[in-house]
Amino acid sequence: MLVNGKRFYYHNVETFSFPESKFINLHIDYEHYKKYKRKYQKTYKETANKLSTYKNLVNNGIIDIKNGLSYNVEIIAKDYNGNTSSLKIPIIGKASNSLFTQKIDTTDYKIVAKNFQKFKNKNVTVAFPKNTFYEDFYLDFKVENGIAEIHTPTIPLDKSFTLTFNVSKYSEADKEQLYIANVENSKYPAYQSTRKKDSTFYTTTKTLGKYSLVIDKLPPEIKLLYFKDQQWISELNTIKVKISDNGSGIKNYRATIDGKWILMEYNHKNKILTYNFSDKKLVGSKHIFKIVVSDNVENTNSVSTTFFKKQVN
Repeated sequence: MLVNGKRFYYHNVETFSFPESKFINLHIDYEHYKKYKRKYQKTYKETANKLSTYKNLVNNGIIDIKNGLSYNVEIIAKDYNGNTSSLKIPIIGKASNSLFTQKIDTTDYKIVAKNFQKFKNKNVTVAFPKNTFYEDFYLDFKVENGIAEIHTPTIPLDKSFTLTFNVSKYSEADKEQLYIANVENSKYPAYQSTRKKDSTFYTTTKTLGKYSLVIDKLPPEIKLLYFKDQQWISELNTIKVKISDNGSGIKNYRATIDGKWILMEYNHKNKILTYNFSDKKLVGSKHIFKIVVSDNVENTNSVSTTFFKKQVN
């Protein structure tokens, strides 16, 4: 970015180290991205941003507009092949007749970024390691109708924080099928890796937002594709099975033919498991295929079926 012909801001994103990747969240308008899923790059550098892609910045790329002065700002973008586009923005510094005052946003939960901090509200506790956040601010934190709302997911975090629920009011049976979920989308609770210790459940996450305890009492669903029990499948080269779970999500699965483990490849997009008969030579024509699927709270379902397949030499 040039200001009156002088370079104020420059960055080259051709290469940077993997540990720097998290600072991309400071390089873009993170709030806009989380709301609208579109990425806009900033033309200035945040103080906490440690990306090595910035070179010779003036005032971190921030332009100090003076009343009565004119500025010609030019933003130049170049791709890997050297193709260039530019945008020119004329600016005139002018004092506003309006008085803009920003209300100080305060809550009972002040974040001091350099400190470890722990807050409790009803049955929910949040603990933030030092330097979880990039700057100080006031955290919104409330618990209503079983939902813990920890600010909004529009602020990037440098580290994970710990979210803990007290579950002492639940029965032992319910605890077995209880888990912590992100409920930003109330229709589709997203399972969070939940660790259980006595009367407390906890998880770690780098995403602020809404969380709740959810019970999953339904086992995963299993559907055989392109064949059924007692069927000859000599013409098939593969066994395909669709597995799904509308609650806590699939944790693991195990498939066997005639009691011996087989490798099935899982396509996460279409939720289909595939076994290729070329992996192992079968003996005889009659075989038993069995699959056992468990979700993240140990609900389990299984299907066992007999199939016939003529061996090809």
